[in-house]
Order: sequence, then C-alpha cells, then structure tokens
Amino acid sequence: MLKFFVIAFITILFIFILLYVMTIRIKLKTIRVNEDDIILIRVKTLYGLVNIKFEIPFLDIVFINNKPALKYKAEVESNKTSKLWKQISKIFTVDDFNNLKKYFHHDPVFLKMMKVYWSEKMNIYDFSFILKFGTNDAALTALIYGACWAIIGSLLAILSNNLNFNIKDIIITPYFDKESIDIEFSCIIKFKFGDIINTGIMLLRRRIQRRKIEQQLKNTLHAS
Repeated sequence: MLKFFVIAFITILFIFILLYVMTIRIKLKTIRVNEDDIILIRVKTLYGLVNIKFEIPFLDIVFINNKPALKYKAEVESNKTSKLWKQISKIFTVDDFNNLKKYFHHDPVFLKMMKVYWSEKMNIYDFSFILKFGTNDAALTALIYGACWAIIGSLLAILSNNLNFNIKDIIITPYFDKESIDIEFSCIIKFKFGDIINTGIMLLRRRIQRRKIEQQLKNTLHAS
C-alpha cells in the first residue's frame, strides 16, 4: 500500500512539473482589406497536443442600453475537436471592461505586481505590422504617413522598454493615386502555464494579506 502511494505521489508530482513548465503559444493575426476584417487566433499548448484555431470573420460595434458593445462571432477549428466546436457568439459590453478595470484598480499594489511579473515572463516576438493606404489626396496621404510613423515609433519604444519584445516587420506604404486601406498585423505571444499558477497564488496571498489588514483596522477601531 505504501509503495502504491509513493508511486502515485511521484506520478502526480511529475505531471504537475510537466504542466508547470508547459508553454502556451498564442499567434495573433488581423487582416483588413478595405471594409473586410478577419481576425485569426491560434493557440498551441500541452506540448503540441492542443492546437486550436479561432477565426473571427464578424466583428461589429453595437449599442446595448445606449452603451457601445463589441459583438463578434468566432469559428473555432481544432485538429482534434473541430467536429465538437461549432460557433461561439458573445457580446462584450463597456460594463464588462469597466468591471475588470475596477477589479484590478481596487488594489493598485497588486496591479503593479502583475505588471512587473508579466513584463518579465511574457514574450512577444515576430511582431509584424503592414499598412498600405491611400486617400486620393497626396498632401493628406503624406501627412498621415508621417503621423503613422510617429505614433508607431512611440508605441514600439514603450513596448520594447517594458516587455520582452521582438520586431519582425514594420512596413507602411502610401498610395498617392487611389483611395484604399489594407492592414495586416501579427505577433506571437508566449508564456508558461506555471506563470498562470503563480498569478493565482499571488492573488490568493494578496487577498489573505488584505483581509488581515482589514481585520487589524477593525480591531484597532473597536479598541479605540
């Protein structure tokens, strides 16, 4: 019986270690040709056993209760589960984003901890941004061209200073004789499953600390 428990413990520990060091690789790609938008998301994990592709051919801004919301339809395709996954439709409202924002900003110390931790653990590489545009107005096109480089340069500087960030292509091509816009963006995001576990542990520890502090404050107020 003891031998069985030892083997079971070693097996569970081995599986936990495998999961902890397991990487999660997310590839993002967005393509816009005139008014057609396509968003592609590919997730690879579990040492290649899980390979899921999300395609978002429909993306629109709608209003719910007089508030803007982002509505999309995602088609999920997997090499093993394509027959099980059909289509997913969901609406993210401004309230959803605000609730998430309030949750993190309610504890700025923990928010700062998360920024520092994930800036060290998350890797973004093969970053590519290709923009081809024209406005039928040469002067306006030249002005937009300069503004795009200024904005992109500032954003890339911020990302490079705060993240493990690697650039593959940055291409901006102006058309001075026609009106069009083509955008292609892609990057790969990589982190470990253990980073998610560590985040959960840090969140739990932070909640325990906050409860202890709140309890100490209550005891101090009652004592006074």
